[in-house]
Amino acid sequence: MGLFDKLRGEFIDIIEFLDNTQDTIVYRFERYGNEIKNNAKLIVRAGQIFLLLTISLLYACEEKHFITDATYRKMVEEDFQKKQEIFGKTPGDLFAIFDSSMTVKEREALMFLYAYSPLIDISFSGGEFFLKNVRLSFRAQEEMPWGKAVPEEIFRHFVLPVRGGKENLDSARVVFYEELKERVAACGSMEKAALEVNHWCHEHVIYKPTNARTSSPLATKQRAYGRCGEESVFTLAALRAVGIPARQIYTPRWAHCDDNHAWIEVWIDGEWKYLGACEPEPRLNIAWFTLPVQRALYVEAEVFGKYAGGKKYLYENGNFKIWGKDGGEGEEIVSVGDNSTIVNVTSHYTDSGQKRVMQTGILHLEVNAREVRNRKTVVQILDEKKQPVEHAKVEYKIFNYGEFYPVVTLYSDEQGETVLTLAQGDLLVWATKGEQFGFARFPVSRQDTLVITLDKKTGDAFSGQFSLVPPEQRDIKALTTAEERAVNDRRFVHEDSLRNAYIATFMTTKRAREIADELKIDTARFTRYVKMARGNDSEIEKLFRQAPDKELAMRLLDVVTEKDLQDTPADVWLAHLVQQGDGIDNEMFHCSF
Repeated sequence: MGLFDKLRGEFIDIIEFLDNTQDTIVYRFERYGNEIKNNAKLIVRAGQIFLLLTISLLYACEEKHFITDATYRKMVEEDFQKKQEIFGKTPGDLFAIFDSSMTVKEREALMFLYAYSPLIDISFSGGEFFLKNVRLSFRAQEEMPWGKAVPEEIFRHFVLPVRGGKENLDSARVVFYEELKERVAACGSMEKAALEVNHWCHEHVIYKPTNARTSSPLATKQRAYGRCGEESVFTLAALRAVGIPARQIYTPRWAHCDDNHAWIEVWIDGEWKYLGACEPEPRLNIAWFTLPVQRALYVEAEVFGKYAGGKKYLYENGNFKIWGKDGGEGEEIVSVGDNSTIVNVTSHYTDSGQKRVMQTGILHLEVNAREVRNRKTVVQILDEKKQPVEHAKVEYKIFNYGEFYPVVTLYSDEQGETVLTLAQGDLLVWATKGEQFGFARFPVSRQDTLVITLDKKTGDAFSGQFSLVPPEQRDIKALTTAEERAVNDRRFVHEDSLRNAYIATFMTTKRAREIADELKIDTARFTRYVKMARGNDSEIEKLFRQAPDKELAMRLLDVVTEKDLQDTPADVWLAHLVQQGDGIDNEMFHCSF
């Protein structure tokens, strides 16, 4: 019987005990999540006596599903099977963990993670890692005061997943839970706990630009700084560790300046609220970007797994479809991929034409309906005969960094249409089908519908001029009281001191020189490595103490990035050096990055 057959079993009619030995006293029947029917038959060999203990069966019948929706559970099981088929017969069975003893809830949660994790996560992290994270998630759900109040769908997509962005996976959930559990449990509410987690994050990490590779949460903490994408992944890991639903929010490109930004939304009592990662404020829905985000044309969240966003869905013949994606209750689902779902959250930051309170409390932020709005837009694609074009590729492009950058790509339906909520500014829409294409400026502030004709062909010469206007910025009232701001500022100073005290533990220049002298290696180069390595300095020291060819090790570290020095273990460097061998051209180390 294959693994998937075990998972898909429903009810057992016949229990067979065909043990040929004569010395078995107790035998545990492996159910793999199945239920045993009333009046089921028990078959034993002649001369055997069998006593069926019902206590465990009664317990088994009481076990609850992690995924209570049978249709969604069926989809997860089928997607799990597809993932298993991709791996096939791999060395060191990556799915052997499912033969371990676990509850029905743990098995289904683990199956969900396997079904929608990138292949590299399953390959490199393995089943024990994922099962440990499943159990830690359930532990937080049980132990945190708000744990039971988080709905199943929200917990499944925004607490359980280990991955937050494009970072390396690590054991942050274990570390962060132990550091935070008592501190946040005393907060009294999930909202206060989320604010407190962000203060803890600021104690450990501040903003500093880095390269495009996203560090893991523990690596960012060890370094004590990160760019916005790393700050948000770090903060997301901390929030999820204590059972607070969180997701990374991203505007791929600003419309009013060259750049992008990432931050965090937390689910608090049925509402998504935002915060600046590692940038604590007295309340939620306050951040340094509260003003500029009003000018964002498009803002999104990438969600782990196939997420319905509170909408009704249909699953048949292996297809997952959201009902009412162009309106109605629930979140606006842009697309559903094999492993993740893109959600349009632009409306969280731009008003829909009515006054909206963005902050509760003594003071609150009110949006003026005349200044800030978004629109549900429709783009229709026609051919040169003015007939709708189905399956045309439609790219919504924002001008940024000297290029028209595609922030969203959709495909037209049978009416030739795509639907997307956008803020009221200008962007370029580019449509293609085969060799034909067309494009047009879309002034969303003045119209909600755009028609594009595929009247050009690859190789045609053309030119055009565009005047693009970003969404307008509104004035806002004070977001906090002077007293709240003063308290927050004092906490900032204290948190800075804690972080700086940690940074002071990094290897000093004096100590680096002493080690270099001891090992008889270039002092200036070794000192540079350990200074750039920051909290990873001990791994650099370990490398040079164990490397048989220390000059070759230096040639390697001379060409790697600063971030590589900050989060690569010595064992990785050593393995790389050993594998070079005498027959490998060491000139490979002269490449630049």
